[in-house]
Amino acid sequence: MVTSQQESQGTHKSLTERQQHVLRGVWDGLTNKEIARDLGVSESSVKATVQQLFRLMRVRSRARLVRLMVEGSLGFPGSRSMSRFTLP
Repeated sequence: MVTSQQESQGTHKSLTERQQHVLRGVWDGLTNKEIARDLGVSESSVKATVQQLFRLMRVRSRARLVRLMVEGSLGFPGSRSMSRFTLP
């Protein structure tokens, strides 16, 4: 039987590097435009990635994405304390 924690860890591992960077930007409270500038991509590319994250995580808002991160539901090590959140 697969536990919820194992399932969420699989979700984290399945995120692309772009998705992880955009997710970090969402966590930091950045707008799509700010994330795009930081990544050197178009704002529409960031919007598309945010929508991918919404579908993948089955949420409808940025706030819910952040809540999943805080709760540790995305399987990020130490996500309850996001000061330890690191990207590969």
